[in-house]
Amino acid sequence: FTLAYNFKEGESFSYRLTTLSHTKRSIKTDTTMSKIFDKEIIRIIKFNTVSVENDSIAEVEFNITNVRVNSDVNGENLTYQSGEPLDSTKLKIFIEYEGLVNNPFYFRITKYGELLDVYRFDNVIDKYIELSGLKDSIKIEEKAIFKNEIVNNLLKPLLNQIFRELPTQQLELNSTWDKVMDPAPVFVFQVQYTNHYKVSDLKMLNNDRIAIINGTTTAIA
Repeated sequence: FTLAYNFKEGESFSYRLTTLSHTKRSIKTDTTMSKIFDKEIIRIIKFNTVSVENDSIAEVEFNITNVRVNSDVNGENLTYQSGEPLDSTKLKIFIEYEGLVNNPFYFRITKYGELLDVYRFDNVIDKYIELSGLKDSIKIEEKAIFKNEIVNNLLKPLLNQIFRELPTQQLELNSTWDKVMDPAPVFVFQVQYTNHYKVSDLKMLNNDRIAIINGTTTAIA
């Protein structure tokens, strides 16, 4: 069998993306101090398929309609719910989520999940600049850098969490493939990730054949 996304022009669909993270940082001096971070992020995303070229490249609108964040830092709880009023302290913490809610942008993607382009996101850039308090002071060259960071460190990684790049060859039970990801900053390091996939099982759901795929990641700093 082969894997491919089946985008249909004019079709809209919603997606719920839940991200769970657990981080532990330890600092050793005369004693050891540890911080434990737990975070749950729930995003409701609406997609509108604007067009499909020759059954292979889709132009899609992306819009996050709702976000909820639950975070715990060493037992101290902090929450964010889109649409609720924010004071300046919470805005600074949750600006990443506030800037994207009901602020659509567009992307182009192949049926095999290769992200070709992200565009029409000026409204996103303007919103982040406004929320950051830089609207009246940011220079043109600074805005270009800001724009590049938003696209490469926020929009593209978010899309890559949802759409996985698929192999073009035929697959069968126990087939494997790897995907080398773009380096990502972690503290002072640039970390190179490689995703590894394996078709671990095949099942039937009504008249549909379901491929069960296991994924793991290795990282090198």
